[in-house]
Amino acid sequence: MKKLTVSLLVHLTWIIGSVNAQTIAAGTLHTIALCPDGTVWTWGGNSYGQLGDTSLVSSIVPNQVSGLDSVIDIFSGWHGCFAEKSDNTIWAWGKNNDGELGIGVIGNSFYPQQVIGLDSVLKIDGGAFHTIALTENGSVWTWGDNNRGQLGNSNFQVGELTPIQVPGLDGIIDIDAGWNHCLALKDDGSLWVWGDNGKGELGDSTFLLKDYPINVSGLTDVVQIQGGGSHSMALKSDSTVWTWGFNDFGQLGNGNLTTTPWPMQVTGLSGIVAIESGRNHSLALDKDGIVWVWGHNFYSNLGNGLTSDQNTPVQSGLPANNYTLSSGDWHGFAMVNDDIWTWGRNNYGQLGDSTYSNESTPYIMDVFCSPTTSVADKEQPTYHTTVFPNPFVNETHIRISNFSNVSYTLRILNAMGQQVGLINGVDASDIQVLRGNLPGGLYFYQLSTSQGVIGVGKLLAE
Repeated sequence: MKKLTVSLLVHLTWIIGSVNAQTIAAGTLHTIALCPDGTVWTWGGNSYGQLGDTSLVSSIVPNQVSGLDSVIDIFSGWHGCFAEKSDNTIWAWGKNNDGELGIGVIGNSFYPQQVIGLDSVLKIDGGAFHTIALTENGSVWTWGDNNRGQLGNSNFQVGELTPIQVPGLDGIIDIDAGWNHCLALKDDGSLWVWGDNGKGELGDSTFLLKDYPINVSGLTDVVQIQGGGSHSMALKSDSTVWTWGFNDFGQLGNGNLTTTPWPMQVTGLSGIVAIESGRNHSLALDKDGIVWVWGHNFYSNLGNGLTSDQNTPVQSGLPANNYTLSSGDWHGFAMVNDDIWTWGRNNYGQLGDSTYSNESTPYIMDVFCSPTTSVADKEQPTYHTTVFPNPFVNETHIRISNFSNVSYTLRILNAMGQQVGLINGVDASDIQVLRGNLPGGLYFYQLSTSQGVIGVGKLLAE
């Protein structure tokens, strides 16, 4: 889904004061954040393992993703997360029923795994069942489900478990994903789209899907793009906003509820400098710092103190400021300086405020990042876990480096995230795990100390 990142100037303020996240990305029912020290934090829904904590338990407060450090950027899919490390490798976790994590296999991942054949990315965005990435050389890569042509490789209905390059695209400077469609912005200001088009979300005046990139004719000088659920947005260099596609909730902002398969200018807006979208609502920031919102609002996702839909732009409840915006399906974030404002749906704790209550007006989140500037500043022991043999028949051993005089808890989880084994011990550099009566199959281990989770991994019982 969507993310927000603050400027370098803001990064420097954290060195001398309290710190908060430098990047936040909102998914459908979860949120992921990157702290200045390279650690990653998640909260909210966890039905697919999108919190990366080896469980399926939701969290109403931010928790650090263990085993993941030196991260320089994060991204969110609808039900999954992505992180880029300082070595430019990409790691993913969460929902993977259609291969949307790009890890080469089908099946949800409850902890970070490396995306195969992809590095040095500028941006990743996830649709409902597929993922799109933009690399530093301007090439576009997709993977996951392709039943609506959303991979853009002219191979309709054949999905991919690892990233493939979208042919015929170069000079791309931005990408975004909707429910089942993709958008790509070229350096000449032209917009290219592909995938599902049942609601006119491709803007080509038809409702026919396209399994290869096509140009949105008549739309030029585009500087920013957004894909909602089944609607799309574009910001032009003249600061005007254009929308098209599904409109049952007024998300096109044109004063009616008529689905429109071609771009139309959103009237009543001027001086717009940034746009953002949720599943069925839209946001725009103007040069004076005012955030304008319209569309679906049942869960207070517009942040204007109401729950009624709006089919024309109205002001949100945010005080004017130079925000960077991020929106999930029904919840949102706005970051400025060291403050993170949040609002909207909270049924899984995706606002991270220790409650499950929706918030109709924006409020400032509590600080959760540690007051440190880099991973190197931390003077903590480094643990490395290995498993042998794996796969195993009767027993296996989990070995931990730099592990002495430390109490530990080892949890064994099945593929559904349910605990099926528990071992507690002290000062064990070689933990014996007996299979007992566990049936053959895939399991996960989670090794914890008083410092938190220090190791996660797979176990395969033959």
